[in-house]
Amino acid sequence: GKRAETAAKRVKERGAVDRVEQKGNAKSLQGKFSPRGSRDYGIDDSVIRVQGNANQPERTLAHEVGHALDSDYGDERGNTLTGELFDLDRPASEGETEALADEAFGLSKKARGDFKGQEQYRRQFNELTADLVGQAIVQPRATKRDAPQLFGRLEDAAEKEGFGDVFGNEDEPIGLFNEGNS
Repeated sequence: GKRAETAAKRVKERGAVDRVEQKGNAKSLQGKFSPRGSRDYGIDDSVIRVQGNANQPERTLAHEVGHALDSDYGDERGNTLTGELFDLDRPASEGETEALADEAFGLSKKARGDFKGQEQYRRQFNELTADLVGQAIVQPRATKRDAPQLFGRLEDAAEKEGFGDVFGNEDEPIGLFNEGNS
């Protein structure tokens, strides 16, 4: 839980999100990232909202941090973290992109379970990115083991864009890729 809270705090400090809201009393756990310009939680703010009484809200919070980083990442050409991870912003072989998507989907199923009837939604690249980032926040070693290619790409993107601190914890703010994180 602390890793997810620290990540949310750091994306807020980076300006990737304006508000992080955690609320209880919902029937099921729900998470939502609303970028600036969206009418969901206010057009002028980007917001991460997690509500519900489930037993693992930290995983949902970390997933929504993934959406915030994806939205904040990139350059004037509109490149995204999702594009960087899955080679969507440059020519790549279709097989390579599919292999990366399969690796990410396997990680997603392990992290969030097998949601029958939602496979098409959960195979969207931006959802796979959010799951990868979320898992890298809460379980970095397992993520590195289970999705080595994507973890390496995330590592490279974090170094390139300077957001590795998002993955740190209170005791070790250096980042996700620090061997002290478990």
